[in-house]
Amino acid sequence: MKNWVATAPADWANESYSITLAPATAYCTIVGANCQYSAAALKQTNPKRIQRIDQAYLAAYQGAASEQVAKAGFRLAHLLNLATHLTRALIDSGLRLSDSLLPPT
Repeated sequence: MKNWVATAPADWANESYSITLAPATAYCTIVGANCQYSAAALKQTNPKRIQRIDQAYLAAYQGAASEQVAKAGFRLAHLLNLATHLTRALIDSGLRLSDSLLPPT
């Protein structure tokens, strides 16, 4: 689990985004550098996002979705712990939190 927080939050977002780019997830079709709804939707002028979610799809992606939710919770807890420890260190050093956050006047 430590490797879940070894990278930056932007990397976490890209990790989830890469899942959507996998052709098997049927989330989008890559057109140039863009992720479009689907090949069929590209031909429509006002496409609506339609993704069939049947039992087979749920079975195939439930594990990945559950893992991403677990990682998100763990990562959020990690960030909150860091913020708590930073706040405690500021208080212990005699600084008020507001002093450290306010721009100089």
